[in-house]
Amino acid sequence: MPTGDRNALTNPDQYPDGHTFQKTRLNEDTGIIEVTSHTLNPNDADDAATLGTLQSELEDSLQLFQSLTEQDNLRLQQAAQEQQRIMQLLSNLMKIQHDTVKAIIGNVRA
Repeated sequence: MPTGDRNALTNPDQYPDGHTFQKTRLNEDTGIIEVTSHTLNPNDADDAATLGTLQSELEDSLQLFQSLTEQDNLRLQQAAQEQQRIMQLLSNLMKIQHDTVKAIIGNVRA
């Protein structure tokens, strides 16, 4: 199925003999991922409606996944910025320590 083809699920010419789809969902009560299989024939009116429903569910899942991905990317960027801030702080502290030790050694020699 071509990526981005919104009509691929409901195109009866694509799978003239029907096609088996697997659907997964998380059962929120039990925490178990459930997998169900359906063999659908796009020429059957009931199956065509089911294909439309599956397409809608896939589009909803894609939107949710994209929003989660954006949220995850934002969290990752914030964590990277915080790590950079901490590394800069450590670098500054190490420089101060080095300069202090260098000054002490210079004073001892003088």
